[in-house]
Amino acid sequence: MHGWFHWARDMRSVGEPFAGMILSKKRPSLKKPRNQAFKQQNGLCFYCHKPMWISDIDAFARQYGISLNQAQYLKCTGEHLVAHSEGGSGKLKNIVAACRFCNEKRHKRKTPPDPQAYSALVERRLQKGRWNSHLLDLERQSENRLPVW
Repeated sequence: MHGWFHWARDMRSVGEPFAGMILSKKRPSLKKPRNQAFKQQNGLCFYCHKPMWISDIDAFARQYGISLNQAQYLKCTGEHLVAHSEGGSGKLKNIVAACRFCNEKRHKRKTPPDPQAYSALVERRLQKGRWNSHLLDLERQSENRLPVW
């Protein structure tokens, strides 16, 4: 029995009109540039400046006294400054580390704002307590905590 992958692989040999429609090029992994950006940013989100985690959600949740559900939104993601769809590369100069909450909120907008405009929006909302304070309120916690790797 053939699954989707086998069907797609077999269809590549058919040629036109299927050429380029079945399988597309795989995008390069953002893992390495994301991890480098995480370190350069001292484990803080590019937009909201809250701490993030990469590999140990349990330790992060314990460290900050939050639930695993809250912690999942503070997972480090790789964020393209210039979108991949607009020709942006996956190289470090175009990748920043952003928490899942900020990354998803930016890209759920009809027209995602450029990173500078989005940073300003996040900052305004943070000042009003209307962003992601429900996930992690650092003012109630010690600011001397180190990021969890």
